[in-house]
Amino acid sequence: MNDRGTDIEILTAIDKNGNPKATLNTCQNCMGSPKAYFVQDGDSVVCQNCGIGHKTETLGFAQMGCNPIPIDSLVIDDKNIAFEKSELIASADLFKTIVKE
Repeated sequence: MNDRGTDIEILTAIDKNGNPKATLNTCQNCMGSPKAYFVQDGDSVVCQNCGIGHKTETLGFAQMGCNPIPIDSLVIDDKNIAFEKSELIASADLFKTIVKE
């Protein structure tokens, strides 16, 4: 999603139990760094700034620290992942410094 020139990225993954997960793809601890985003590596996601990894089954639960940011309005069912567009737009400032190589 793009809000006024800022790309807002959602990290989605399927954990080892087949459960879909979704978070904002920026790090709670490393925000402000151009590399404060996660890349999936097998059954984990790894922060590209500090290198800390997390198992996919924990995505969306952890508050604070080096974790992807949970989406408060997130609703996941068997076929859909939904969230409030307004929540994503409100988070646009978190993504202004991220530059992917």
